[in-house]
Amino acid sequence: MIPFLEKFAEEIYQKYSDQLLDICIVMPARRSKKYFSHHLNKIAKKTILLPELLSIDEFIGQISGLENIDQTELLLLLYQHHTEAFPEEGDDFKRFVGWASVFLKDINEIDMQLADAKAVFTSLTEIKSLSMYDVPENQRSMMQQNYIRFFEQLYHDYQFLNQTLLEEKRAYQGLIFREAHRKILENAEHAPWSKVIFCGFNALTNSEIGIIKKLIFEKKAEIYWDADKSFFDDRNRDAGYFLRLAQKEFNLGETFPYLENNFADIPKEIHIVGTPNNISQVKYAGELFEELKHVNSESSNDLVIVPADENLLPSLLNTIPPSDANITMGLPLSQTLFGKFYQLVLSMHLNRERMLKQSNRSSNGFYHKDIIAVLSHPIVQKTAQQFENISISKAIKHFKNQNIIYANITHIRKLESMSEEFIKYIEPLFALESNPELLLKYFVIFNQNIQKVLDQAKEKNLIDYFNELSIEHFQVIFEFLENLLPKYKISQGIDFLINLYQSKISEYNTSFIGDAIHGPQIMGLLETRLLDFDTVIMLSVNEGILPAGKSSNSLLPFDLRRHFGLHSHIQKDAVFAYHFFRILQRAKTIYLIYNSDLKDGKSEKSRFLRQLIYDIVPECPNIQISDTFLNIAPGTFEKKEIYIEKSESVIEQIKSVKRISPTAISTYIKCRLRFYFTYVARIKEADEITENADDAILGTVIHEVLQKIYEQFPKKQRIDIDQFQAVINQDMDALIFDAFENLRDQKITRENLQFGKNRLAFEVIKNYLQDFLKKEANLIKENVLIPLGFEQRASVEIKLQSSIKESIELYGVIDRIDCLNEDLRILDYKSGKVEPRELKFSQMMELFTEPKLAKSLQLMCYSLLFSEQSEEYQEIIDEKGFIPGIISFKSEDVLNSCLYNGNNVINGNDIAEFKDTLSQFLSTVFSPEIGFSATGDEVNCEYCPYKTICMKD
Repeated sequence: MIPFLEKFAEEIYQKYSDQLLDICIVMPARRSKKYFSHHLNKIAKKTILLPELLSIDEFIGQISGLENIDQTELLLLLYQHHTEAFPEEGDDFKRFVGWASVFLKDINEIDMQLADAKAVFTSLTEIKSLSMYDVPENQRSMMQQNYIRFFEQLYHDYQFLNQTLLEEKRAYQGLIFREAHRKILENAEHAPWSKVIFCGFNALTNSEIGIIKKLIFEKKAEIYWDADKSFFDDRNRDAGYFLRLAQKEFNLGETFPYLENNFADIPKEIHIVGTPNNISQVKYAGELFEELKHVNSESSNDLVIVPADENLLPSLLNTIPPSDANITMGLPLSQTLFGKFYQLVLSMHLNRERMLKQSNRSSNGFYHKDIIAVLSHPIVQKTAQQFENISISKAIKHFKNQNIIYANITHIRKLESMSEEFIKYIEPLFALESNPELLLKYFVIFNQNIQKVLDQAKEKNLIDYFNELSIEHFQVIFEFLENLLPKYKISQGIDFLINLYQSKISEYNTSFIGDAIHGPQIMGLLETRLLDFDTVIMLSVNEGILPAGKSSNSLLPFDLRRHFGLHSHIQKDAVFAYHFFRILQRAKTIYLIYNSDLKDGKSEKSRFLRQLIYDIVPECPNIQISDTFLNIAPGTFEKKEIYIEKSESVIEQIKSVKRISPTAISTYIKCRLRFYFTYVARIKEADEITENADDAILGTVIHEVLQKIYEQFPKKQRIDIDQFQAVINQDMDALIFDAFENLRDQKITRENLQFGKNRLAFEVIKNYLQDFLKKEANLIKENVLIPLGFEQRASVEIKLQSSIKESIELYGVIDRIDCLNEDLRILDYKSGKVEPRELKFSQMMELFTEPKLAKSLQLMCYSLLFSEQSEEYQEIIDEKGFIPGIISFKSEDVLNSCLYNGNNVINGNDIAEFKDTLSQFLSTVFSPEIGFSATGDEVNCEYCPYKTICMKD
């Protein structure tokens, strides 16, 4: 197989070997220029001076004489002008960027296609106005009037950009093409070469067509096409759509000398492979690469891997090391290590700005999760290794232990795990600054700091953790934005800076170092233009990727675009078709891999594959094609249930367990393994900073407040209603604030209770308490209520049989003991809802087999503790019994009584029965023969902190 560019180079050398310096060769992209130079040097077999080689953008740029304006600056220029007409949009730059980016793409295409911009935008305005045909113009609302005025303004925006930029001799791409077309039509000598040769073009715009036609008419140009009869002759094949238009437009059939029939003449093996997911695609491509990379390794047209979805490149790099292939497509800067790091830093500043706006707070600090994310990032972690006595993990642990929710560099500076030298290095990241210009100065300083550390890291083999080119790109980006903002004097916040940053970073790719000519290549589909390879591996050959689909990010409707000669999805599909079939036409071995997972409804085989199978291949006997699914052998890994036997070491752990609570018993009933992790092995849950009041904290605070209220009344005396009213009318807010600040393990400060979820939690608690105390007042008014005890701690020894231990202490805290009229009550507070079925049981053993009866079990444990330690009430317990119940702040009924066999009264016999059953149960818990196994009901695993250990996450 002879590559197209080799044939082209040979013809150019034969025709122009004596005048190479006088000609200019224009190609679609820069990559093809290198390949052409390689072939031309090989054909000449001597040292030669090359003709001028230009990409189409470089060629048009030279003719226009205009400087290409940066897209971010163009965005600001448009913003400044547009907001003069619509001042109300000045405060929402993010919304502006949303439509302005689309508008700039539209006017770029309008100019490249030489469309009448005034007619386009006038028609657009009329279409939008017609959509309100049922509303007379003089009756339109202000919103409707502004809507129409917005579209009327677009042409004025377009005019402003054109006039302003041309005065400054600058332009965006479309305007450059329009101006180049105008100049060439005025005088072809604006192309200062004796001959301009256009090579390998397909989808030409009207401005390009006009330029080429004029130069050909003046006998200053030639054009060479790279086409194949298989898609050129058949009018039903989209791959030849633009080539057929070009032939008709130029009326130069003789300019198609390379109209070969490679699909029919070159034997091919085409393997179409469906894979279960994207990861399988990448892994399969990596295996193919290892298998094929050594075949004809000395040939320049050997092997190429083309990820049609360029988002697969990072995964591909994990499978195929950059040292094994030449990666020429580049990695978007946003996906590099530094790109993700700076996104974290900017998000940290944005969250701080939002917090200040929402809470109107004057104090300055960053959200703890943002600080931890930045400190945990590999950029900081690896550079920290260059400093002595630095421990990032200790710093993070300090934040968690001290429950610091908002912090700044002052907090970090006080940490013993940080040195002053390291603080100076990271300090610019944590500048308490909301001005984008000043913040950019700090980012420039940090970038300089990290460059110094990187220079040191080279000697310590840490260069793999940094990409020096990324640092240079970011230095350019930050300095550019720093210099740009004062020019336009736009007063905005961090959100504004992030939008500009994202616009600018999208222009950059981080290139990999490699040989773009020899050896295996990894490149994007557009980079393969004019290049040929013996072996092609293409990934993501899926509908919606190849081609991209019907979605069009444009302000202009489909019919309007078609009317003015602007491209729609029809033309875009034809572009994809050409590039897809062109890279295959001279290849011998082809692997086309697609994602066959239909779960998301998007992983459909590309129509190009179906066209190959059912249309092209039947006409080409030299092609062998297979269409298969990748069979992935089941893994040898077998998920095993964890079972902890009571070995000698485990028994020693069990012996150290001196007491047990009702909660621990319920945990064992739900999952024995969780009981082991929590109460025997004592594996701690991961420390987290408490910033929001969860249900457990809500319950604790409610208990604390109620205790403060009721301890103001003497025990064993009837509560006076007037006194009760006076007590509950005191400052409830102060009681709740004090309760939060008295939390032992988690501290939520009074300041944190002023906003967000914590404020909601505060109001919920307040409403719960006020509602309950109101009901309690009604109860006291009509009944005799005598308090006997609150938050009463109690314990009792439970004898065990045939177990590791002779006995175990049952302990607990009884929330409330009182006497209502003549009924003795044992009460527990619950901030959650209580269902009646949770408090009904008919046999004591049910409490130890049904997890749903955990609340009944808890009440019976409290009942046992009360009866064992309340001798003065023993006679009442034996004769009349008592009522155990739950006061639920979410349930409609204040008291939810425990019902044993339909009776809400528990007596001495019931207690004795429960104690005996509890003894039997705990004897099995501590039996040496019964180990700890995981629950079979995975509903119990949903909120378990140990589910990752059991692989149920």
